Amino acid sequence: MFEDARGARLVVRLADGPVTLSIRDVEPLDVARGAKAGTREWQNAFRVTLVGPSGVDIPQGTHGVTVDGRSFDLFVVPVMRHGERPVYEAIIHRAYYRRMNG
Repeated sequence: MFEDARGARLVVRLADGPVTLSIRDVEPLDVARGAKAGTREWQNAFRVTLVGPSGVDIPQGTHGVTVDGRSFDLFVVPVMRHGERPVYEAIIHRAYYRRMNG
């Protein structure tokens, strides 16, 4: 879903109202040990970089979000500023059904 959403908007639902972030980048993280290079298991985690509007700071934590019509919780971390605009990061790990069942 995120790979197809580059450049799209992600809405974070905060107590003070929604904040819209743009999805700047989606980058695979090669973290699976013992997995064959290039397989889905090899790229079992990825980083999503989000850019927010100036003047609004989203605190680190789990927030309800909506992207591409889908709603879910996402752990967001502020990592730096690009000019006046805050930049956030979310690390997403793909879960495998077979691993969850032993």
